[in-house]
Amino acid sequence: MGEGTREDAMISQPKPRTVRDAGYLRWLRTLPCAWCAKPAPSEASHHGRHGIGLKASDHDAVPLCGPWGCHRYFHRRGVLPKLHAPIFNSGKPGPTNSGAEVREWAAAKALTLRELYARRAP
Repeated sequence: MGEGTREDAMISQPKPRTVRDAGYLRWLRTLPCAWCAKPAPSEASHHGRHGIGLKASDHDAVPLCGPWGCHRYFHRRGVLPKLHAPIFNSGKPGPTNSGAEVREWAAAKALTLRELYARRAP
């Protein structure tokens, strides 16, 4: 097996560790929907890296309203409904409803929420 061969590329890589944090999810569910601002309770919608045999981290979740609201809409269509700008975004316009833009928005939102969670009073 030489460097750069097909056999080298097929060497298995360890699966990334999936973070599970029940306390964080409980806190997240007390927040309003991050997309349409519907009051709590919300559902934790996981938007991080996932795939076959790989689950998104709890720290990549954002609060979306459910069971018939934004969370369900996202899972059925892969995008979020076109609404006013989401809360938590300092008044900047939200994504224009493409799947890539929603994923980018969710990643930024999850980072902001993790920071808020870390700074909250115990």
